[in-house]
Amino acid sequence: MFVAGYVLYDVLTGRWTHALRLALVALLPFVAWQVCLKLWLGSFGVGPGGAGNSSFEIIPFNGFWRVAYDPSGSIPAFLLLSLYTVSAVIAPSMWAIIVTLRDLRRGHYHVYTCLLLANAALMAVVPFSTYREPLGLLRYSPLWLALSIYLVAG
Repeated sequence: MFVAGYVLYDVLTGRWTHALRLALVALLPFVAWQVCLKLWLGSFGVGPGGAGNSSFEIIPFNGFWRVAYDPSGSIPAFLLLSLYTVSAVIAPSMWAIIVTLRDLRRGHYHVYTCLLLANAALMAVVPFSTYREPLGLLRYSPLWLALSIYLVAG
């Protein structure tokens, strides 16, 4: 997501050549590795979580709401998870999306703005299998690094 943020910044500031080079440098090794995995193991190394049971969400933050009506879950468990998830993930992500889009709309293009937007937007679409497991949310801790940088840089 950080590469996506840097590419977004380059595109917004008209640095098309740098954006293309960065995308290629980041994507070519990734694509090559995916091809190796497909040839070696028979499947790509990317896909929906939980052995293909949970894909990325189309509706923002639906992964969180789906925890409430998951057959293996319960409302009390959802409410308990909500204490952490709403305060530490959803509210900061929504705030970050709103603030960064406002800054971009005003023409304030800064690399930290683009990094934060890319990472916060990811939190809106992660699958419910990630929201269901609090430790799964820690995999997305770069969002908090980006948020900290953005707040410090102001």
